[in-house]
Amino acid sequence: IPAALVMTMSKMIFSIISQEYPESTKELLGNVNNQMRGLLLDTQYITAFYSIYNPENQTITISNAGHALPLFYRASKKKVLALDSFGYFVGIADDSVYEEKVLKVEPGDRLFMYTDGITEIKNKEKEEYGENRLAKFIINNPDIKGDEFCDALLNDVESFAKLDYRDDDIAFLNIEF
Repeated sequence: IPAALVMTMSKMIFSIISQEYPESTKELLGNVNNQMRGLLLDTQYITAFYSIYNPENQTITISNAGHALPLFYRASKKKVLALDSFGYFVGIADDSVYEEKVLKVEPGDRLFMYTDGITEIKNKEKEEYGENRLAKFIINNPDIKGDEFCDALLNDVESFAKLDYRDDDIAFLNIEF
């Protein structure tokens, strides 16, 4: 099954199942896994990170299925945390169990989700941009918001390694609280 078709199917299944589990990331991923398990070849799987924001109590609930660890910037402490929770890739095994964690969010906090194309891009010396450099960028730029933040990050990556010569796609989502 071509990767584009797999992603189209998974997007549709996530969309349908998210309506059934509006508050539980672990239940959602478990059900998506069971649905995708029957559709994927034995050599195929999907990585995923799922988060639900609750504006009433100012929390995010998270679960991870083997995806690059999202970074959470805690503005009050000026620190970045890698958000980890236990969970296998979607489609790897029947009845996979996913851990769920809840974090309180505060004004100025930031949730940064990304694909590994941003951290694994290499410069001429074959050095990766890496999670540490990404975390430092986030810590050093707390006042840059929205598109300006995204543009500044891409410029930082471009100054490290030319984007035209990358081997992988770069995708990220920057959520500011």
